[in-house]
Amino acid sequence: MGGRNGIQTNPVAMIAKMHERWGRDPIEVLPENGRPEELTHHQIEELYFFSSTGITFAGAKAALMDQISKRRIHDPKAELVVTGNMIRKARQLQPRGSRADPHEHGVVPAAAIKKAAVKTTATRTRTKHVAVSPGGRRGGPQPYQESTDQFDAYIEIKEAEGKGRGWFAAQDIPQGAQILAEKPLLKVQRPFQPTRELAVENAFNRLSREKKAHFLTLSPSDNLHGKNRILAIFNANSFAWDADGDDIDGNDNDGNDNDGEQQQQRSGLFARTSLLNHDCQPNAIFDVHAGTGIGQVRAMVPIPRGTEVTIRYFDDEDWAPARQRQRHLREGWHFDCACATCSSGERETARARLRELISELAPLRTRSSHVNPELRIDDPEYEEENRETTLRNALEYVDLMNREGITGARIGRAYNIAAKLLVREERVGEGLEYLRAAQWINLHCFGERSSHFQEQAKNIADLEAKLSEQEK
Repeated sequence: MGGRNGIQTNPVAMIAKMHERWGRDPIEVLPENGRPEELTHHQIEELYFFSSTGITFAGAKAALMDQISKRRIHDPKAELVVTGNMIRKARQLQPRGSRADPHEHGVVPAAAIKKAAVKTTATRTRTKHVAVSPGGRRGGPQPYQESTDQFDAYIEIKEAEGKGRGWFAAQDIPQGAQILAEKPLLKVQRPFQPTRELAVENAFNRLSREKKAHFLTLSPSDNLHGKNRILAIFNANSFAWDADGDDIDGNDNDGNDNDGEQQQQRSGLFARTSLLNHDCQPNAIFDVHAGTGIGQVRAMVPIPRGTEVTIRYFDDEDWAPARQRQRHLREGWHFDCACATCSSGERETARARLRELISELAPLRTRSSHVNPELRIDDPEYEEENRETTLRNALEYVDLMNREGITGARIGRAYNIAAKLLVREERVGEGLEYLRAAQWINLHCFGERSSHFQEQAKNIADLEAKLSEQEK
């Protein structure tokens, strides 16, 4: 079963945890005259979230029934159900005294490298996607330290035509420079409907007077949908990520305890970062360290003085066509993108070819991996037609991205894919060069203390040793 983020979760373990919290079997939320003894996997995830907020069993039942009746939960795998008998049988098979892990993963290598951000809420209000750097142990070295020293020197905040306020380079910004590293002004745990509004309001009420004043200067979404201004501002300006169980804050400022569970989902509003505007081919990248919750902005390319600094608001690992990107931005953030990528027919032609190539090389769920993207050839059920064609496609993928001037983590992944396929063909020396190119890109996107860069260094050392053995 796939969880909200494409990372597999264990529904039996989640139900066991809910039973522990409520003292009731979650199956009992369903009405007797409906489809008793059946819950979809999505509904189990919703109930699990409700239980983590401290809501009563009766409140969770009412909220779930309300969502079902209003058809606000769309489960693409609605036929995938978990029955009461399945749960009881699984509990009998669980070793006595063992504790169920509510976030037990399937074999998804990319999940350890980059965890996909929360993609949507039930009512189409979008939260910006953000890359995630895996967190270290509490007390260990952390790659991101809060720093605003360079921000005032690098950035000028001013009006961007048709976009509102934005970041502009006050001087030439070198490639790889860390422009800003900041903690979220306001953060909530697992920000899904229907408790989202309450969580955001609780977090806002805990802010100092100065922070509240700054929060209220930010722009709300254009369409409030009857929501209050605080929620509208949060919806329009927040980012989402998956936090480690070692999240240093321990408690979120909405009052919800972490309770030690792994992969708690967070959504936060970062005071300065929230002013960054979107571009489908941005010049900067924003990611959050899963252990500290600190977000950093780095320049992926040299940014000349006077140029607007931009990020991408959503994952675009499958090279979506312009009409799909525009619809996504219009529904989520209520604007039409007029960036160079959306305005160029030539770029759209190139993106169509990139879309074909990546669909042949990597499954969608692992295309976001910064270091080791899982390839289709890793799937034992995948029938590769021709190894030479696969390698040729990987090399074309890198070459086309270079010709189109595409930078950042995406081309780093392209180099990683090509390196893996070159090494498979015993072209270790060439593979090593591609891997070094990927590491150079990760250095500029995430910094030399990041887990991405460190793992890349280990992979390079392994290949260098292999090449040395071959040359003996």
